[in-house]
Amino acid sequence: MRLRHLFSGVEHFVLYDCFTSSGYVNEDVFAYSNQCGGEKALVIYNNRYERAEGWIKTSVAMNLEIDGGRRLVQKDLCAGLNLRRDDNCFYILKDAVHGLEYLRSARQLSEAGLKVALDGFQLHVFLGFDELCDYDGSLFELERRLAGGGVADVRLAYQELKLADIVLPLKAALAAAIGCEGQVEALARLLTAAAARLQVAVPEPLGLLARLEVLSAAEMEDWLADSLPQLQQGHDAAWRLLASYAVLRELDVLLKAASSSALDVFDEWLVGHCLKQVWQAWGLSGAQAEYELSLIRILLKPRAAKALPACLLDLLDEREIEAYCGFNLYEGVWWFNREAMRSLIANYCLSRLLEGERGFLRLAPRLFECIEASAYRLEELRSALKALKWN
Repeated sequence: MRLRHLFSGVEHFVLYDCFTSSGYVNEDVFAYSNQCGGEKALVIYNNRYERAEGWIKTSVAMNLEIDGGRRLVQKDLCAGLNLRRDDNCFYILKDAVHGLEYLRSARQLSEAGLKVALDGFQLHVFLGFDELCDYDGSLFELERRLAGGGVADVRLAYQELKLADIVLPLKAALAAAIGCEGQVEALARLLTAAAARLQVAVPEPLGLLARLEVLSAAEMEDWLADSLPQLQQGHDAAWRLLASYAVLRELDVLLKAASSSALDVFDEWLVGHCLKQVWQAWGLSGAQAEYELSLIRILLKPRAAKALPACLLDLLDEREIEAYCGFNLYEGVWWFNREAMRSLIANYCLSRLLEGERGFLRLAPRLFECIEASAYRLEELRSALKALKWN
């Protein structure tokens, strides 16, 4: 009902024929376009069981009033949707039914029309028709790579193409670190690529991957059994996040040479997108990947070096922690989510352990005792942390 205005008007309604590769009209395919106030829509439907393929290019004859008389005229797809025909112009077609986006050149739409392939009784509703201009040939390359197929986000795919020199080695380095295979070489390729893009020298690595490698599985599993039992994947879950953190911290050192940081380029370099893709390839759900993205942002945030308990007390004052741990005010008391706080403390301790501060491993069980003793009240947790004996 929200788009009724787009489909109900008749002033810009155009009905099209679907021509097969043999030049015949497929009478079972219904295609029409409409417009309203700059919004555009193209609806295509196959009204039979058999698969249908063809081109939507030319309208059926329309009886229009022209120069005081009426004439039968036909419009092509670009005229029917008021699209440009420039060689460097591209359009994003958003399929509202299937949730995919398609990239099509204005030139192809003008000269050949829109190629369609529909299964029995399949429907496409294309909306948006957002316009992009190609100034360096990259959109032509993206169109070639997509080969007519749909993607979840064309603009994101375009960014990936433009950032391929960083995105590809970043994904490879993350996957190698998580899989514990070829991680040193993959990290070196990533740092070399990033240094070339930023025009800085490759720094001496922190050695976090080597430190990660020597952490004994038994030690990790024993600690996680006590400190992080809510993670269903246990050791694998902690390892995935810690390995990703190690790669991004190594990248962070290089970025600092260019007066930047991993958090500064998190969106610009599609770091979050790369993390989600790699994590999901290792079995993480989309929702959980989003949740862990906020956690790794917290871990990567630069902080002044402080000893316990000051570092943890400062952590509780950060806005990102408030969102991650679900702080909420009820009847004058600030509460937090138990599982989120346990996850935060556990992974924070793991990251500090990776940085060489082994004392966090010994203190972790006592931190979890503070969480339970607080009854999930924020001020009680602060008080418990302050009262805890750290030596």
